[in-house]
Amino acid sequence: KYLNPEAEKELIIFNEKLINWNSTIYLTEGAFDHIVTPNSIPLLGKFISDKLFFDLQTKANCDVVIALDGGKVERADALILYKKLNTLNLYNRVKIIHLEDEWDLSLLNEKHGKVCIINHLKSAFKFKESRL
Repeated sequence: KYLNPEAEKELIIFNEKLINWNSTIYLTEGAFDHIVTPNSIPLLGKFISDKLFFDLQTKANCDVVIALDGGKVERADALILYKKLNTLNLYNRVKIIHLEDEWDLSLLNEKHGKVCIINHLKSAFKFKESRL
């Protein structure tokens, strides 16, 4: 665990200056997941801020992949985020990664290494509209 800063996380995009908006962007739940995931933005929770939503809609020129922690609640939250992002300029460019219960990207990296992370990132998929 780590201490959360007292800053308003809705007003900043973590690591914004290093994001390549012309490459696939991964949205992770926490900062440790972000460290092991290339071109990623940690949400610092499960929900997207208005600023990040706007920036993704206006700046992202490639796919946006949601990679929240594993678990039933997290899957439901990821689906809500998927539906929200899959509008306007990001329509049909949003993907999702499902992790097994109790797993997150940083734990996968710790236990199984970078190859495991890459394989999970490659498993990103789109929902069929009929299943939404």
